[in-house]
Amino acid sequence: MQTLRSNLLPALGLGTIVLFGLSLSKLISAPYADSSAGYSTTGWFPLVHLATNALVEWKFCPVTSLFSQIGGQALAMTAMLVIGWIGLVNWLSVCEAGNSSPKGISAFIATVLWVSIGMFFGYDGVLLPTLAWFTWDLWILRRIFSKNRLQISDLTLLTLITYLLCAGSHQLAIGLVTVALFLCSLIVERIPRPSLYWVIAIQFGLAGYFLFQVPTPETNPYPLGASVVPLYGTTEGLYPRIGPELSIQTIDKQFLWGALSSLALFSALALIVLLLGGIRNSRLKTVRAVQGVAFSAIALTLVLVFETTIVPVELRQLGPLGSLSRIVPTWNYTPLAPTVFGMLLVLLATLIVLVRGQAAIFSLGVLIGGMSYTIAPQGLGVSLRVNPAREQIPVTQFAQDPRLRTPSYAVFATESRAVIERAAAVQTEHFHRAKDLVVEVNASHRPRRARKIVDGNFSTRWSSGKSRQDGDEWLLLRLARPLKVGGVKLALGNYYTDFPRAIEIRYQERCGSGATPSDDYTPIISHNPWLGVLGVTGNGLPYYGGQSDVTLIFPSVVAECLLVRQTGSSEHFEWSVSEVSLAFDEEVGTR
Repeated sequence: MQTLRSNLLPALGLGTIVLFGLSLSKLISAPYADSSAGYSTTGWFPLVHLATNALVEWKFCPVTSLFSQIGGQALAMTAMLVIGWIGLVNWLSVCEAGNSSPKGISAFIATVLWVSIGMFFGYDGVLLPTLAWFTWDLWILRRIFSKNRLQISDLTLLTLITYLLCAGSHQLAIGLVTVALFLCSLIVERIPRPSLYWVIAIQFGLAGYFLFQVPTPETNPYPLGASVVPLYGTTEGLYPRIGPELSIQTIDKQFLWGALSSLALFSALALIVLLLGGIRNSRLKTVRAVQGVAFSAIALTLVLVFETTIVPVELRQLGPLGSLSRIVPTWNYTPLAPTVFGMLLVLLATLIVLVRGQAAIFSLGVLIGGMSYTIAPQGLGVSLRVNPAREQIPVTQFAQDPRLRTPSYAVFATESRAVIERAAAVQTEHFHRAKDLVVEVNASHRPRRARKIVDGNFSTRWSSGKSRQDGDEWLLLRLARPLKVGGVKLALGNYYTDFPRAIEIRYQERCGSGATPSDDYTPIISHNPWLGVLGVTGNGLPYYGGQSDVTLIFPSVVAECLLVRQTGSSEHFEWSVSEVSLAFDEEVGTR
């Protein structure tokens, strides 16, 4: 056994260095997670998270700002990865002391999990500095609580680390210091009361100070009912009880919930393995520590589960984070789930170090395999660095176009500039009823009723008749002559819940001979999901209006046949259309 340990140490050390170096090289070339690299990072600045569209007013801690000014955001975020990794190694080494685990296993576990955080979240200007100083906070708290008397050097170091943590996490600091203090109180058997009082005063004093220093992002120019991201669930309208109220939903919770779902499952599986095999095999003096960390990990896992698709949508905003976001000032516009997941990984790494035997090895394998499989293109989820539904706008453009540093970033990344410019123009144009323009109408379902969408009567309608939407519904319009069409409006009449959940428009400049759509129709525009009519504010910020106003605006095309396809799904509402109107150029060619 001694020979095995002596051979394992250099192998783990070499593997740690190689893995960390290779991962850093990949991260440097990876896309940024937010817009902080596009402009100056000194002082407060509007930071947009590219995948979730979260808009926060942010300010880096002095260390991050220093590295940013020296070498830009790539150097700053790489430095935060290294600082966080060293802090996690120190914390795990302290937890590992007295255990039978081979020396050096802490560095290996810290490297694997910290690299996984970097690969999944990317250069995240909020998450990486937050977790980096969180690991150092755990280390200094364990150091202070393990001594009978509080020394001036430890008190000074505690103040410095707490300041950097709070200055780098701002509104998140109050939650971080609470978790760190609670965790260390469970691990350390006896905490000297004077040390505890000093720690509480310093940590919560600084956290409270930075919490109320955060300014509110500017979201006022949008009209009532506007949106920039999908709104899901009946509880999205719950307003904050304390702190600022935003005029528009900024965080793409649909994407966030989906991206974290598979990771929550793998983390829960690893935790179950540790609970079943770890506590039983732990040495007597570490049982209390294992139970304390396990209790904290269970609590964070349950909190995270409420932020995933595992829980029904009606309950997600009623979960712990959804409720706290309406109570703690400025939490209502900050994505909290990624920080909770990062803290959960730190706790799982702590459990793996405290627990010995096959349970620890297997749980580490579950975490590594789960993170790798999730990040992979064919995996269950997607990386929080990239939202596949959006175009990756270069971060350098954020300095050139201030409109990108607003909630409308999601619209700019989804719609083309030509469509946005067309939307601004069409807002002043009139749509014409298709009654006198359409000579033939066909439909995927109930085709005999399709003519009702061009009869000029808003009290009649066509519907699929299925009481649901499956994504296979379509309407085909044949115009009397080719027109230069730039918009299609589908009136719903009194059935305002029967809007398409996703919609696509295709066209043919000259209609074919068939009465049903063929594969040679050219796509014009597609919305998946359908968020509402595209509009533009007076200062040029695009947004989506109500979903019941099914107005699609696109660059003008000459078309004789228009194919409108419903490509989404709904379990409770069918697709119906009362009347069709077209926006077109009056000066059009004839046959």
